[in-house]
Amino acid sequence: MSGGKESKTDVAPVVYALIGAILIVVAIETAVLLGVVSVLGRLSKGFAEIREVVNEGGANQTAPDFSTIDMDGNRLNNATLAGRLTALLFVSTTCSSCTTTLAEMAALRHRARDGIVVVCQATKAACAGLAESLEIKGRVVADEEGRLAKLFAVESVPTAVVLESGTRIRWRGFPLREQLEAVAADG
Repeated sequence: MSGGKESKTDVAPVVYALIGAILIVVAIETAVLLGVVSVLGRLSKGFAEIREVVNEGGANQTAPDFSTIDMDGNRLNNATLAGRLTALLFVSTTCSSCTTTLAEMAALRHRARDGIVVVCQATKAACAGLAESLEIKGRVVADEEGRLAKLFAVESVPTAVVLESGTRIRWRGFPLREQLEAVAADG
């Protein structure tokens, strides 16, 4: 009998050590999980703040003077946009989210007529191909050298710049449906 008691007491420290190790692992995993949740919460707040700054960046500023020719040979400048809301929708032919945005905005572009101008950052041929493949009926400008993008401080695509009467930037940021709806309603 005394041999059996010795084996039970020999096992007890091992069991206690295993239980302790499991508790430590659970505590570490809990701390990591809480840390991840905390970090994600802070990132979410940070992204919301960044989105707010980006979406409102440049709002209520005077629009730069510009003049360009669209793919149909028509002049586009501050004066031709007078009296209405216009969205300059900056895209690229190599940007998959731009193609998705353009496809999703097809009905809005149709309703807005010339109120949404697609500013394509590529060659004229590539922009014409994009316009044809997505059946873009409105105005398209090939910004081959990125001159308009520089003037309007566009750093990434897709980006929408909503102009009021061609003279004031009303809104700038990722193309949001509500901003483009306002342009379509004004058209």
